[in-house]
Amino acid sequence: MSQKIIKCLLMILSLSIENESFSKIYDSQMLNEYPYGLLGDDFSILNVEDLASNVCMANPAPFAKTFSAYPYWQCFETQKAKLFCDGHGYDEDAKDFFTALVVDGTNDSGRQEYVSRRAISFEICKDLEKKWKKLTKNEKYVCISGPFTRVQKQKNNQESLLWTFDKFKTKKGCASYFYGDCNLKYQLKNGCKLQK
Repeated sequence: MSQKIIKCLLMILSLSIENESFSKIYDSQMLNEYPYGLLGDDFSILNVEDLASNVCMANPAPFAKTFSAYPYWQCFETQKAKLFCDGHGYDEDAKDFFTALVVDGTNDSGRQEYVSRRAISFEICKDLEKKWKKLTKNEKYVCISGPFTRVQKQKNNQESLLWTFDKFKTKKGCASYFYGDCNLKYQLKNGCKLQK
């Protein structure tokens, strides 16, 4: 192998190690500033703005298995999480079909289920389902944000955690239930006051 190729490979290896070190420093700074917003590993998907935007919603607090208005992020292997529209019915007053959006996933903490705050338009749910497919395609991990609701027992007597769905993110991008919820600048322009 020529000296030029060896030097080039060493330089690439050195840049890779520096980038990984920077990533670890960045992650620790992000978690120092917003220590409660992430449960588990984010697999380098989230940034400080993602954690800060959740502080617009409610005062940050350590996670406990009690109802919380503060939304937490947690991440899943994409193969162990799915978003779907659960059933639908026609509302005569609204003249539209409505459904519940559900994200069902399993991570190191067990089974997690995210549900929309209320019945939503079937069309909006299908749009979020398309975004999920697009943003999770060929991605190893997906992160989901939302406030904790309660512990629920499954038919097999196993415990699962129920959350309210707010948004999800992969390395490709973010999609949210509320318009602008993936954009901290938009939130700050529209009344968000970061709480610490």
